[in-house]
Amino acid sequence: MKKTHFICAAVLLFCVLLQGCSLIPAGQAQPAGSRMVLQVSVDSLPADEDDARIYTDSEKISAVLAYLDGMTLVQNHSSEPESSGGATRKITFLYSDGASRTYYMAGEEYLREGEEEWMQLASSPETSLDEILQKHKSDMTAE
Repeated sequence: MKKTHFICAAVLLFCVLLQGCSLIPAGQAQPAGSRMVLQVSVDSLPADEDDARIYTDSEKISAVLAYLDGMTLVQNHSSEPESSGGATRKITFLYSDGASRTYYMAGEEYLREGEEEWMQLASSPETSLDEILQKHKSDMTAE
């Protein structure tokens, strides 16, 4: 039963991540019912303004989406995870329809969406989130 829940959660996460970027050029009408990611914000918890990023550039948004898509989640971890020293990150996607979705990462070891249970990562993408943040400067400053 747990394996079925994990597979369902993984499929849902994969579907969410695939809807991120649009191939429709700016200024053209989007098909009815579609949405795309307009902005990604990444913050450290506790707050550290040097690590905060707000991305509106499609290449930078795609880098964060690809990072999350490259994760393999293996199990629920109901209690607060004990990280091995990595920062806890808050990653928020703002969609064209006004909706938003927030993920939390504890180090490079655990992920959860909103207030859902923590999921442990079996493997992370080759490029870490820290490397993505170092490579891509923020497009905007946090207000």
